[in-house]
Amino acid sequence: MAEKKAFNLKVITPGGVKVEERAEMVIMRATTGDMGVLPGHEPCSAALDQGILRITAAGGRQRRLGVFGGLAKVEGDTLTVLTGLAQWPSEVEPELAQAERDECLVRLREERDHAHTQRDKELLNQALVRIELSEFRDEA
Repeated sequence: MAEKKAFNLKVITPGGVKVEERAEMVIMRATTGDMGVLPGHEPCSAALDQGILRITAAGGRQRRLGVFGGLAKVEGDTLTVLTGLAQWPSEVEPELAQAERDECLVRLREERDHAHTQRDKELLNQALVRIELSEFRDEA
C-alpha cells in the first residue's frame, strides 16, 4: 500500500470556510507549544494559541495564515481548525498592526487593573502576529 503524501486541511471561521485544500504538512501554535501534522497523524485535539499556521500544500507550495486562538482536531485524514479569526498576509495592514502594537505598549506601561492588563497583553500578541504575518505579503 502506498504511503499517503497529503491530508485534508480545513480552516473554519464564523464567516465560513477560510481554507479547504490538501496539505503535506501543517505547523501550528498550540497553547502547549508548536505542533506539526503530517499525513497519517494520530487522532488528537489541541487548543490553539495566537500564531501563524504554516501550511505546506500538496505539491510543496508554502503559505502562512494567521490564526488567533481556536481548536485543532486531527481525525482520519483531516485536520480541522476552528478559529474565531484567520487572516492571510494580504489581509493585514502592516502600519495598522504596528500602531496597535504601540498603543498596547503605552497602555501596558500605565497602572491598570488586572483584567485590562490581560486584555492589552492579548491585543499586543495579536498585533505582533499580524506584524510577523505581514512580512509574508508577497507570498502567492
